[in-house]
Amino acid sequence: MDINTRKILHEDKAIELLQGKTITNVFYTEEQGQYHLIPTIELDNQTLLYVQSDDEGNGAGTLHTNIEGAMYVMPQMYKEN
Repeated sequence: MDINTRKILHEDKAIELLQGKTITNVFYTEEQGQYHLIPTIELDNQTLLYVQSDDEGNGAGTLHTNIEGAMYVMPQMYKEN
């Protein structure tokens, strides 16, 4: 399957699962055994969206937005020892 077909399939599935949902909470999730705090978005159907650094779930990522002047990123955080 070529990249464009895969892209369309993933987009269509995301639209099916996420379109029309409402964000009810935004918080950091602790990854057990790791020092990362992961930016997390909760939807009205209790779905959680985790911002990860890659598609294998290797660590937290940074959520980037287009909200100028208010919040352009929700960065990964690290737990304090």
